[in-house]
Amino acid sequence: MADLEGDRTSFVNEDFDELTSEEGSDPVLKNNGSQEEPKETEQERKEPSPALPVYATPILTNGEEGKEDDDDDKEVVEGEKEKPEPFYENPKLEPDYDEPIPRSDALPNLPPSFPPPRLPTEPPPTLLLEDEGGHGSSQRGGASTAPSSVVAMSDEANHRPLPSEEVRYETIPDSLRGGGGEDAANYDLQVNIIDHEKQTISKTESFITYKIRTTTIRPRHLYEKSEYLVWRRYRDFEWLHDQLERNHPTLILPPLPGKQITRYFDHMSETFLEERQRCLDQFLWRLATHPFFSYDNALKMFLTADDEQFLSHVTETGSGNKLLDMFSSSVKQATTSIRLKSPDSAFTENTKYFSAFSDRMGVLERIETRLQSDRKELCTALTEMAEVCDTWSSSEDRLEDGIKKVGGAFEANASALNNLNDSNSYSFQLALRMYQNYSASAVSALKRRDALQLEHEIAIDEKERKKKLHDEAVQAGKTEKVTKIAAELEKLGVTAEVTQDKLAQSNEQLRVDVEKWKEAKDNELKQIFLNWTSNQIIYHEKMFREWEEALLLLRQLGSDEDFIDQY
Repeated sequence: MADLEGDRTSFVNEDFDELTSEEGSDPVLKNNGSQEEPKETEQERKEPSPALPVYATPILTNGEEGKEDDDDDKEVVEGEKEKPEPFYENPKLEPDYDEPIPRSDALPNLPPSFPPPRLPTEPPPTLLLEDEGGHGSSQRGGASTAPSSVVAMSDEANHRPLPSEEVRYETIPDSLRGGGGEDAANYDLQVNIIDHEKQTISKTESFITYKIRTTTIRPRHLYEKSEYLVWRRYRDFEWLHDQLERNHPTLILPPLPGKQITRYFDHMSETFLEERQRCLDQFLWRLATHPFFSYDNALKMFLTADDEQFLSHVTETGSGNKLLDMFSSSVKQATTSIRLKSPDSAFTENTKYFSAFSDRMGVLERIETRLQSDRKELCTALTEMAEVCDTWSSSEDRLEDGIKKVGGAFEANASALNNLNDSNSYSFQLALRMYQNYSASAVSALKRRDALQLEHEIAIDEKERKKKLHDEAVQAGKTEKVTKIAAELEKLGVTAEVTQDKLAQSNEQLRVDVEKWKEAKDNELKQIFLNWTSNQIIYHEKMFREWEEALLLLRQLGSDEDFIDQY
């Protein structure tokens, strides 16, 4: 051990000598090949040895001897002041009314972008592309950025939210775009609506087209190119929705936005079109991230075909809408007029859950609509209060500044409340309406599944009835009737097997789809309420600062005794 310690000490000393001599002359080699240190001059003897550079400090890895906790030996850089503890963490400190009260770290510090369920560390990339030659008609303009959901942002330096005026808009809330919970970059099919444009046919007839960009890394036999740009009308989206519902009747199909929204009188206004674009973009996003819908041929045709090919395909499959209407009508009659002999308890509970969930979302959406109406009235009243204070202040002497400050607080309150209203309209009310329709779509899928079970039960009952008739005919010795019934029994047996296979496949797919839907719903609603809560905090913190400044200014104007003496 002594020899090892000696070798180790020698090794460290040699390393130290080499480092400290780098800035001086080169070491001289002795005859035996070792390095000889240069002789010191009298001036060098008087001057102290240079300190060991910071980068040359030996670094000990985990597990090595001599490891010490360096928290107690931290160097304080000159000019850098130690940050005081916030008053809410140290109750002994008195709050400084000259500074705004810091926001608690316990409050949610939301990412700047509505990330999808199981929020990724980075927001999904926004796919924007300027219009290129050869894509679309010459009448169509380039891409434009449409305002969308207000998302709360925070200052990374001190974790304080930005004022309400600085809350920015995103193209589509991430919390409404995540269908499966993974990061958007992990999907091999990405779809975005990047523009909309009004097309005028005549003075009385016009329609809106939407520019859709699709990027994919799927194999060549599925998608020949990696990028597509197409323009589609709203009725094309309706065609796609009907085709998917017909091809996958027992899956939960994302809802389409209504063709007309009652709260908008002008359905060609830019505000209405921007909201429609966001909802349609969300609809396509959910389809592109779904394990079954994303591989449907109807979706591929919708995303990739040019105008002529798409119109021809829609014309060929146009009759499918009537068949789908007849099927949906029969399903509705069957599920409302006939009860299943052996209903599946899991699907029955899911039907009750989705129905109750849709009702709750509808109630919340109606309440939020009333609240927004009340906020608009309050904004008008606050603006009037600000105008009165501004006019009144000029006729006062000592109170002029105080009245102006109060009027400014009223005006700031109205502005912040208006921003809060806009934020809730995009990120909260829109989500509630969407989930109300989404849960109704789930109820429809469950009813169509019950219709398949009903069809299977009818086939089984008919088979049992024919079997009894067959046995009676055999006992009665009716040969012709026995042969006829035997042929019918064979067909009924095939029908029962087919309906059983269809029911089993639908049950499995629907179970998986319901579980994924609930998981995505939980994550998305969590993010929606986080955004809503953060917007409330931003609003109330701004109002607190405004009224606190007005309070301090009023206190500086003098005491009550001074005013009594004056008058």
